[in-house]
This record gives sequence, structure tokens and C-alpha cells, in this order.
Amino acid sequence: NSKNDRVFTSKESYFWKVKMVEQEFTDGEWKYKILGDHKAGIVGRTSKDAKVKIPDSVTFTYGDYSEKMSVTKVNLPDDKAITDVEIPEGVETLGMGFTYSESEPTSSGRIGKNGFRYCSNLKTISIPSSVKKIEAGAFEGCMSLENFEISSSASKLSIGERAFRRCDALTDIPISATKVNIGKQAFFQCRALEKISINASEIILYEEAFADCTSLTDFEIPESAE
Repeated sequence: NSKNDRVFTSKESYFWKVKMVEQEFTDGEWKYKILGDHKAGIVGRTSKDAKVKIPDSVTFTYGDYSEKMSVTKVNLPDDKAITDVEIPEGVETLGMGFTYSESEPTSSGRIGKNGFRYCSNLKTISIPSSVKKIEAGAFEGCMSLENFEISSSASKLSIGERAFRRCDALTDIPISATKVNIGKQAFFQCRALEKISINASEIILYEEAFADCTSLTDFEIPESAE
């Protein structure tokens, strides 16, 4: 067996499960917290680079023991200077300034409520298929947001109330998933928005989802969509 696959003694197992969980450590530009079950969360960042590429894993080392952990929670510092965010597959919770809680659901990925709200310099965000829910107000008031990419392999996507409200620079929204749910005022007052393309077999739109989008001229959905 490799070092990472070795069997712990009961004493080592207790130390690992009880003592190391919640411990924090730094690797490169990122600060991590051990969450247990081979998972780690990002709790801070030392770099001030405006372009953010979130790692999908980190290797924790303690003495002669090392273990590769998946990065499943990301709590970015409240930095309004961030312009670009690239999210890897496997992230379960993402946002700025939230509080970690073991009671948080992690069965599907999400960008938390008000996660990037009023992040006024944010221009681009790449959202992987592991993210199934963009919660209320997640990008509200991101007035420089020009482009958000959602993986075409997403099976289900829920966009919450006010999620992209007043994103004044958005011109084109491409969404591809099997089932799409777009909440009340999700894209309210996105006044530069010209084109919406939703490729899904089931689409649910709530009231005022695209209200006051005064430049909107092209709305594409499949004829077969329910």
C-alpha cells in the first residue's frame, strides 16, 4: 500500500478524525481548513491577483504523512477587486464571507446567497456542471459582469431570485441544462441584455425573471421545452 492508503491504528485514527478536522493550513496562495472525509475548504487567500483560479485539490502534509484532499467549499475574501473567477468541478459551496457550517447541504454544488453581490469589478465567471444552484442575489449588482459560462453538461440548474439583478454589462446569456428553473427577478434590469439562449427540455420561469431588460430582442428556447 502507498503511504496514503495505509491503515491507521486506533490512536492515529482518533488523532486524525478529532484533532486534525477544523485545523487550518496554508499552501501557496490559499488558506485551507480540513473538513474531514478527505475534503478541505478554502478560508482565505494571500494573493491580491484580480484573476482567481480555484484549485480542485490540495495535499496536506503532517510529519511523514500526506494526503490529497478535494476542495469542496470556497469562502473567498470579500475582495471587490476580483475580475475573473474560474471554479473547478467538485465545489459544493462557493461565496464570499459566509460561515462554515456542518449543517449546510452539500449534496449538490451551489453559489451561496449574495455570494458575489455588488462585486463591481467582476467581469467573467466560469461555472462548472457540479454547480446546480445559484442562490438569491448571488451576482446582484455585479455591474461589470460581461460573461458567465455554464458547463453544457449540467443536468439541472436553479437560478434564484435576483441572482443577476442589475448586471448592467451582460449582453448574452447562454444556458444549457436538462432542467432550468429561473427565479423571480433573476435578470431584472439587465438593460444591456440582448440575447438569451436556453437549451433545456424543461424550463420554469418565475414572474419578472427578465423584466425591464430593455435591450432584449432575441429569446431562444427549444420548441419541445415544457
